[in-house]
Amino acid sequence: MNDLDQSSFSRRRWLGMVSTVSAGLAAGNAGAQSPQPSNDLGARIYNIRDFGAKGDGATLDTAAVQAAIDTCTKDQGGTVLVPAGVFVIGTVEMKSNVTLHMRPRANCWVPPMASNITRSMPFRCGEIPL
Repeated sequence: MNDLDQSSFSRRRWLGMVSTVSAGLAAGNAGAQSPQPSNDLGARIYNIRDFGAKGDGATLDTAAVQAAIDTCTKDQGGTVLVPAGVFVIGTVEMKSNVTLHMRPRANCWVPPMASNITRSMPFRCGEIPL
């Protein structure tokens, strides 16, 4: 063999060295980066279905709605989303910096067993009950 063949790298050897170096740099940079503060405060959306609401018209979804409101408040505000469906809820406590957004065909029903309500009352998007 001549001197040129002995001093040159094969493609396989060169790729192996480059990938090892780049993997080392990527691992070093991942640990060096500090966590960035969240810039989406107040812009988060909390879907009540993610908190266990069924929306089938039979299951009591009060706990899921309240959990979404509480989590939204804990995260410094945002929007609690009520998607399409029939959600049976009792009393919930709204809190500061929380927007309750009801999608079209979203209905929240108060169960007739509530002590201060004599019949079921539907709340539809855009309606205010009397």
